[in-house]
Amino acid sequence: MCIIIMGMGGKPSQLLNIPLVQKDDITTIRCFSGGGTVVVDTSSLWICVHGKSCKWSVDYVFGNVFERCKLDAIQRKRRLLQQDYNGEKEGEKKEDMYPNFTLRENDYVLGQHKIGGNAQAITAQGWLHHTSFLWDYQQENMAYLSLPQKRPEYRGDRTHDDFLVKLKKVYGSHEEEEEDEESAKRAFFYHVKCACQDSFDVKEVTVKDALDVVEKELGGMQAWLDGKCRARIIEV
Repeated sequence: MCIIIMGMGGKPSQLLNIPLVQKDDITTIRCFSGGGTVVVDTSSLWICVHGKSCKWSVDYVFGNVFERCKLDAIQRKRRLLQQDYNGEKEGEKKEDMYPNFTLRENDYVLGQHKIGGNAQAITAQGWLHHTSFLWDYQQENMAYLSLPQKRPEYRGDRTHDDFLVKLKKVYGSHEEEEEDEESAKRAFFYHVKCACQDSFDVKEVTVKDALDVVEKELGGMQAWLDGKCRARIIEV
C-alpha cells in the first residue's frame, strides 16, 4: 500500500501517471507545504522540524545524522572483516562505499542519488520543515510518477529507478549479519535525536502527550482535519 503526496503547487497532469493512478485507485494528497511529489509507504521514515524563530542548518542536523550512519556502517563492515588477514586494510577501503550527504538543488542526496522528499512552510507564527526519507520502497510504485518537466539539473533525464536510492541499501544490515530491519530504523532515529540535541533544546514527549495537545488545543484530530488542516485528498 502506498500514497502519493504532492506539494501545494503541484499539478497532477504534469507529475503523475494519471491512468495508472486511477486504475490502481491510489490516494493522492495535496500537502500544505511546497516541495515536489513523492510516493511513500510504511517503509518511509518521517521527520518534522518546526519552530517559531530559531535558526538551524540542514547540513548541520542531517549532515550529522548521515555521518553517524556512515560510521555505524563502516564499523559493522570492519567487524565482519576482523577474521580476515587484511581485515583492517579492507575495512578502510569500504569507507568509499558510503557517499556523503549533501543538499543539492534543494534535494537531500547521497552522492548522485536522492534519498527522500522535503518541503517547508513558513508563516508569521512560525516555520515547519518536513521530510520523508526512503528507507525502502517498492520499485513498481515509482511508475505512478511521471518524469517532471521541471527537475534538478543533476538529475537529467534519469528515471526514478536510476535517480533514487534506498537508505536500506546503503546503511541497512548486511546479509552476513542478523540485525533486523526495525533495529536499523531505530538506530537511524537515534542518530536524528542525537543530532537534534546538538542544535536544539530537546524535550521528549510520548505520542499520548502529543495527542493530548491536539485534543485540548485543536479540538481533536477529526475537527482539525475537517477545519483548519490545509492538506487535502484530491481527485486525479
